[in-house]
Amino acid sequence: MSRDPSSLERGEAELRRSFARALALALALGTAACTRDEAKSSAPRDAGTDAPRDPCKPELAGLFTGIVDGATECIAWQRHACGIPADIHPVDGGCTFSVADCQKLCPSFGAAGCRASDASCSNGIVTNGSAVISCDFCVGGIGRRPTGLERATATAPLTGEWFAEMARLEAASVLAFVELRRALVAHGAPGELVRAVSSAIDDERRHARVAARLARRHGGRPSAVRVRPRALPSLEVLATENAVEGEVLETHGALRLLFAAERARDPEVRAAFAAIGRDETRHAALARALGAWFRRRLPSAARARVDERRRRAVAALGSAPAGDGAPPELGFPAAAAARALLAAV
Repeated sequence: MSRDPSSLERGEAELRRSFARALALALALGTAACTRDEAKSSAPRDAGTDAPRDPCKPELAGLFTGIVDGATECIAWQRHACGIPADIHPVDGGCTFSVADCQKLCPSFGAAGCRASDASCSNGIVTNGSAVISCDFCVGGIGRRPTGLERATATAPLTGEWFAEMARLEAASVLAFVELRRALVAHGAPGELVRAVSSAIDDERRHARVAARLARRHGGRPSAVRVRPRALPSLEVLATENAVEGEVLETHGALRLLFAAERARDPEVRAAFAAIGRDETRHAALARALGAWFRRRLPSAARARVDERRRRAVAALGSAPAGDGAPPELGFPAAAAARALLAAV
């Protein structure tokens, strides 16, 4: 005799239907964008002009935006193929630049601070020739991140670097779910939710292994995960973290992976993104179920604060640049498709 689906299973099925509609629209918009792009001249040119592109003009080499330790973090890597301009000098002869010079070195989004990336900084001095500048900026990711997660440095080629960071964040998600399970048990959460979190821990371990393998294949090496310890969080803190990391970022990450699973050039990457995207969809449904449980236990004032943090997280995604600086061959959505996906969060 077949059993009735659980509330979690019903929520996941509903979310998958919602995702399917959003992905169909986003993929259609992505196809239209590709058609328009292919109709343009393939010669590299500066935007809005007929002049050939300046080979020394800074180019965006990578981008990360997300919420770490409760705060929005935004890092752009700006490539200077011809080296640092002669009229710009590091502070005290090192690898860090003044805020005024950062505005010149980081033209894509500006910067509140910047420094030469590890690959472009040797023995505390900026290396000669082509350089990559790490630019810290903020307008206001994949997997659930634990509070206290510390930032990693990046030194690999862009694709390997991207997968190395993905592997690090997936490994961090293991710790996030371990901490969440401990807190849920302490706060008396239903067994169904605790068991679902335990399954998510196994999923994230598998994701970290897959991403690490792809990183090594592309010349990257995942760094160790470092998380600052903390005391048992309150229900409101748990609800806020779940709203931001689970209901918004993890949900958005699942959609982006499922989109890229259709567009990535490499069959192995497509298969990996499809499998991880399916798991992350289940985690997104879990986040919604957790959110409903938290809401039933929180007073109205606390619920309003959690809702406000969720709205701010969605707004931050909406105002961030499309994608996260992932290499084009990974197939992540451009602007119009990204907006269609965000509507499903």
